[in-house]
Amino acid sequence: MRVWLALLGLATALPGQASTGYWIMDNDVVVRTDGDYTNGLFLGHVSQPGARLPAPLRPFARHLPESNTYWHAELSQKMWTPSDLNPDEQSQLERPYAGVLLATVGLGTEETKHSDHYGISVGVIGPASGAEAVQRQVHKWLGNTAPDGWESQIENTPLMQLSWLRNERLWQSSTEGTGWDLLWHPRAQGGNVQSEAAVGASLSFGNDLGQLRGRHWQQPPISPSGQVGWALFIGTEVRYRLNDITLQGPRPDDAPDVTMTHWQGSWAVGLRGHYKRVGAAFSVQGDSPAYESVSNRWTSYGRLLFTWQY
Repeated sequence: MRVWLALLGLATALPGQASTGYWIMDNDVVVRTDGDYTNGLFLGHVSQPGARLPAPLRPFARHLPESNTYWHAELSQKMWTPSDLNPDEQSQLERPYAGVLLATVGLGTEETKHSDHYGISVGVIGPASGAEAVQRQVHKWLGNTAPDGWESQIENTPLMQLSWLRNERLWQSSTEGTGWDLLWHPRAQGGNVQSEAAVGASLSFGNDLGQLRGRHWQQPPISPSGQVGWALFIGTEVRYRLNDITLQGPRPDDAPDVTMTHWQGSWAVGLRGHYKRVGAAFSVQGDSPAYESVSNRWTSYGRLLFTWQY
């Protein structure tokens, strides 16, 4: 609760600035499967470029262009499970249960043809993340199988992660009205959560293609207020992952011991839109196997997102 209040306080500390709030939910109920990445909840804030930065972030922005710099904050919870939630039928070849709770703050810059997004995340993996309670409640609401293997989840461990993501425009068919837009997305992150280097690309079609902030399919879309806009998008990514605490973290003796796959990929297809100060997006996303003994070639989930400006 204290973390939620701190983030809300940070987001409202600068009255009068046009900012974007967002709420995201990931869940594999859309594709009617369980296993691997199964649920995620996100609540966050993104300021406008040029907004006054919170005092703790100002020293890190000394070499960034003031008029193009923005800041962001997010609280997230993510969870991973084996494909069979009945502990009597779970295979020792599948991944262990894992839940992560992270608080992220950072800076970003938006230029004419590219936008950079920097972040630092701290949190915890294990029972302290609250993932078990959330999944039990969600499955109760949906009438799904009760997840009964959380006693073998990855144990409590402090987390810290640094991240960078760029959205860079390679080509645009039209600067006004409806058109096509092609971006590429190099990114890197390091820490004891997941360390990896990745490169991806996205293709969009619609009339909301101006902003470069939030154009990666894992980010909340940022749109100008007072307009109506929409866009269809597809994206794909390839990455090399060095470590993954959700697979390799400390665990009870009876938890599965699996081998991580270093080369991985992702895809996404979806629709986003906004009306004046309110926006929404829906996408279906998929990941290639994260470990060698996985039973499914790809795991998929749906993402529902809402944004609002204040």
